[in-house]
Amino acid sequence: MTAKFMARTAFLLGICGIPFVILIAVSSDFTISMAESFKSQRAIYFAALGNLAFGTILILAAPAVKFPLGFRILGIWSLLSAIVSPLLPLEFWISYIDWWVLENSTLYRIVSFPLGFAFCAFIIYASFPRREIDSKQEYSE
Repeated sequence: MTAKFMARTAFLLGICGIPFVILIAVSSDFTISMAESFKSQRAIYFAALGNLAFGTILILAAPAVKFPLGFRILGIWSLLSAIVSPLLPLEFWISYIDWWVLENSTLYRIVSFPLGFAFCAFIIYASFPRREIDSKQEYSE
């Protein structure tokens, strides 16, 4: 029950991520305002909390999805990111955001769209339940 609910939650997060990815690709103002909003310690903690929630959802959804190993790996990666990111100094995050998002805004938007879209599409597709194959079922082809 929990795994199915978490798989549905992951599906919804994937669906909600698509408009966000599109906004990053088409609006430099949106991208810059998002970058500026993450230049505080509170924002870093908020991002870590989001990673913690996302990683937990992926790990709990893993038994009910098409690619359980992929969900577990992404979930563990997300949990590790939630632990490590608040430990890095704020100056590191500010310089990282300035370099990647502000100084290379076009490159960031070009790279983030296909990667973000592919990630969301994977989460959406993988969130569907695994297809159980009956051992007695015969294929006629």
